[in-house]
Amino acid sequence: MKKIILSIAVVIMAISSVSAQSVYGDAVKADIKMKYVYSFEEALSLAKEKNKLIFFNCFADWALPCHGMNIKVFSNQEFANWMDDKFINFFIDVTKGDGKVLAKKYNTKTMAQYLVLDANGEVVHRIVGGSEIPIFQKLLTRALSPKTSLRGMTASYGAGNKKINFLKEYFEVLRTAGESDKAKIVLNEVFDKLDKKQWSKKENWVVFLAKMRTPDDEYFTNLVENKSKFEKSNGADNVEKAISKVFDGLYLEYALGGKTYEASKFLDYLLLMQKSGLSKNDNAYLMYEFAKKRGENNVQSVVDILTTKSSIWNPNLIRVIDLSLESMKDLSKEDRATLTKYWQARADTIQGTTANHYRNSIKRINTNDGIKFAEISFTEALAKAEKDKKLVFMDCFTTWCGPCKWLDNNTFRDKKVGDYFNANFINVKMDMEKGEGIQLGEKYGVKAFPTLLVLDAKGNVVNKIIGAVDSKEILEKVQKNNSSN
Repeated sequence: MKKIILSIAVVIMAISSVSAQSVYGDAVKADIKMKYVYSFEEALSLAKEKNKLIFFNCFADWALPCHGMNIKVFSNQEFANWMDDKFINFFIDVTKGDGKVLAKKYNTKTMAQYLVLDANGEVVHRIVGGSEIPIFQKLLTRALSPKTSLRGMTASYGAGNKKINFLKEYFEVLRTAGESDKAKIVLNEVFDKLDKKQWSKKENWVVFLAKMRTPDDEYFTNLVENKSKFEKSNGADNVEKAISKVFDGLYLEYALGGKTYEASKFLDYLLLMQKSGLSKNDNAYLMYEFAKKRGENNVQSVVDILTTKSSIWNPNLIRVIDLSLESMKDLSKEDRATLTKYWQARADTIQGTTANHYRNSIKRINTNDGIKFAEISFTEALAKAEKDKKLVFMDCFTTWCGPCKWLDNNTFRDKKVGDYFNANFINVKMDMEKGEGIQLGEKYGVKAFPTLLVLDAKGNVVNKIIGAVDSKEILEKVQKNNSSN
């Protein structure tokens, strides 16, 4: 699915290039041109006085996309002038003070996120994620009319509007608002009205791409089997890019260590790339090769590819992949030496926070003093806890959560924390957006990230900690709770 997000390039640029007082220091400095008000009460009053909507920048300092938007969008004078003409612009850090109250009221969790409110503080429109001008401006323009805003289209849909063109637009608005469950329902309603023969039509290309997710689904199969029809309607280049994107996205999950490698499945994917007619020079083949070598735990080959063959990848994507290599399992002494040498060479070519990330990775793979998380299922964790007469410590995280990464890189690496948790808990990590993590998140009502749960062997909650805490605080909270049980 095409997401309205900042590119990896913009995000990493923010690392290497926000103003002082940020957790990133001078690395994210930006010359903001927006004329903000910083009081919610003032924003409501001005909105009523001037008969304008409120643009609410739900800022979080830990979220790099927020800083990327400062650099790429909110520092543009022409755009800032347009915003001042159309909206009352309100800014607050939703992780502090009054901002936390607003974040809870308006359910803002994923960052970057932007709301458009009326003078009564009711949501008119929502945009989750950032994008560059003019896309972001186009998305905001939707908020200015009841016919195209999230609130207006939701009302129209509720009144029974099920015309196919309306449903297509409403799907896009829901997707932009981060309402993925509703968007999925509307997308299914679109396809209930489409015959398979219509899938290849140009007017259905956007929704078709949203449906086509993996090489295993019927939509990808239909595209490959009817490739000439799709090319005639949408252009050969667009079809080639769509096929490439499906494979590239698939292999990237493996390349980042998010999926478990299976040799037989990769063989099937290779044959399917051949069948799809994907050009041998396409990026997906290199990503396939890299993901395969990583899956085989071939550290030397992985480093060789990154060093000599990855010039077609964005340098910022390479850095993301680089730093994910730390999660590779069963590293030998030689493997650690290979990664250490490679990361050190990378660190020597850059400066600032990103260079420190490389150096911290070097330190971590050569020490193992922190919490040792078991790679087992939730059921297995409970069984092991009962057998060993321990509790279960479950880190409920998401891949996009900045504080989750901070915990990984700091609190969970602390020797005192590791000693205590390894002795008293069965430690597991669960991605709340993948696999059994989705059901566990619903079961335990996990709404904010990170959420840290202590459970007994029956799965009952013994302790719950929300947010990133340092070594001292986490030990105080779990030791106090454990001593009272």
